Amino acid sequence: MVIFSPDGNLLATAGSDGTVRLWNLSGQELAEFKGFDEVKSIAFSRNSQQLVVAGYADKLWQAKQWQIENLDELFVRGCQWVRDYLKNGSNLNQRKRELCDNVPEPVANGGEQSL
Repeated sequence: MVIFSPDGNLLATAGSDGTVRLWNLSGQELAEFKGFDEVKSIAFSRNSQQLVVAGYADKLWQAKQWQIENLDELFVRGCQWVRDYLKNGSNLNQRKRELCDNVPEPVANGGEQSL
């Protein structure tokens, strides 16, 4: 199974082995996703920022989504999610508490957050 992203910049492939791969148009593999017995369908979101994968697992449909972001954006987003826990978690040592200290917080822009 092969699909192009709506913006035409990415290509996703899926095989019967349950592996989905994300490629750029130069043929460079950008990511590999595993976790299905067999992939039944793949689709990009309209803005090409999410890849949705559906497959069978014990007769139940399941779907997973992966954001298409660079590593820096993922790190900022991850720190945004855990920042309060790192500050207030009772079972954390000081080194763990400082994990996101040098990671900037997303800047609010007209009601939306941007990185």
